[in-house]
Amino acid sequence: MKKENLSIETLIKLSQDKSEYSRGVAANNPRTPVNILTKLANDEKKNVRLGVAQNPNATSNILEKLSNDKDWFIRENVALNFSISIDTLIKLSNDKDWHVRACVAKNLKTPSNILIKLSKDKRRNVRVTVAKSIKESIDVFNHLSNDKFDEVKQAVATNIYTPQNILAKLAKHKYTGIREAVAENPNTSSDTLSKLSNDESWFVREAVAANPSTPKDILLVLSNDEVWKVREAVVYNTNITLSILKKLVDDEGIFIREAANSKITLLS
Repeated sequence: MKKENLSIETLIKLSQDKSEYSRGVAANNPRTPVNILTKLANDEKKNVRLGVAQNPNATSNILEKLSNDKDWFIRENVALNFSISIDTLIKLSNDKDWHVRACVAKNLKTPSNILIKLSKDKRRNVRVTVAKSIKESIDVFNHLSNDKFDEVKQAVATNIYTPQNILAKLAKHKYTGIREAVAENPNTSSDTLSKLSNDESWFVREAVAANPSTPKDILLVLSNDEVWKVREAVVYNTNITLSILKKLVDDEGIFIREAANSKITLLS
């Protein structure tokens, strides 16, 4: 029998078992009654408490208790649990361990004012998470796009909510990885994609060729790129036209010719 199909009676028995593994199975099962989870949240074994912290059926009160756990990876999973209360999220945003604070930034329930605070966290790992998670606040996007670490700026470039003017600024960055992230972002403007289609790095041009927001005229230009990986990305772009496909059936690359022919057949 699958673990998720265990009966309530079986789960109760498992929660009372001497085996840490058995109690862990009960702790992690979403069908386990709340009163049993409450009991297991006090278990002496950390892996059992971890199961409760990860359980989507854990109540906000149970998660509040576990937010005080001595083990950071349990507090980390509390921060990720969508059943957590806003008050507990706010408390964990001040946790001494950066892993926990980063997980607060990942939680979709985290209020924007907390994300704003975490965008100034001393640990870049936390700021990277905020850069990937933030959906609003121009000030935060501006602040993180000027971070001293390229890793943070690259995270801003990957965020689909990053304003186009900031993406345009990051498209001029000397680090290829940041320009590539901008080229992959579906929110990047046509003007910026056009400029990146002429980038010195073929990785960046390939990203432009694969971007579903890339206009057809830019795809046409990239279908002539000297690097076959770029032309291949053009073939698989959902925005490609039949005329470009017909052009690529004569490509020097056999895989590109085959892909173009297959796509033409599908469109016919």
